[in-house]
Parts: sequence; C-alpha cells; structure tokens
Amino acid sequence: MKLLRLCCPIILLCLAACSARPSSIITSTSPLPPGVRGTIKTSASDCQYNLLGIIPITSSASTESALDDAKSYINVDVLTDVTVDHSFGYYILWSNNCVRISGLGVPREELRQRAEFPY
Repeated sequence: MKLLRLCCPIILLCLAACSARPSSIITSTSPLPPGVRGTIKTSASDCQYNLLGIIPITSSASTESALDDAKSYINVDVLTDVTVDHSFGYYILWSNNCVRISGLGVPREELRQRAEFPY
C-alpha cells in the first residue's frame, strides 16, 4: 500500500509535460520606408485544445489569426519587431498548442505622413 501511495504521484507527474520552441523574430509584417518603427505594444495568441491529447476541441492554432488579432487590438496595419512563440502543453486530461505573437504597431498617421512626404 505504501508503494502505491509513493508511485501514484510520480506516475501523474510523468504524464504532464510542456515545451516551447525557439522564437522567430520578424522585422516587419510589410515593407516600410526607412526610419519607420512601431511604437504601440501589442500581443495576441491563438490556441488549439485537445481532450485526452487526441480529440480536438478547438480548431488548429493559427499564426495568421494571432497576427490579425494583434493588429486589430490596437487598430494598425503593420507591426514591427514581431516575435512568434510556439508552446505545447500535455496534461493528463487535455493538451494545448499555442502560437503567441508580440510586436510594435506602426500608427496609421505615421504611415500616411511618410507616404505624402517621403523625405
């Protein structure tokens, strides 16, 4: 009985795990004139959840969806200094796969000014 009490927590800990992939860094989501940088911080994520690790509850995690959410939160069209992180979590009853985006938004006014007066 003592052996069972000792082994159960160890087995449960072995069934749970999480990991993260190295980040990707993107300088800009669209070509920009020289000297234009983002100034407004933003971030977003998109996740997929699975029941028992194999039955999908939500749709696949999408980098495009996370990027669109990050832009829409601050109402911009272009992000600079974009970081993309992928993380995975495997637990006893569920698992998740997440894509996280963070970056700096370029205000639309700045883009309009640069287009009107490039120098």
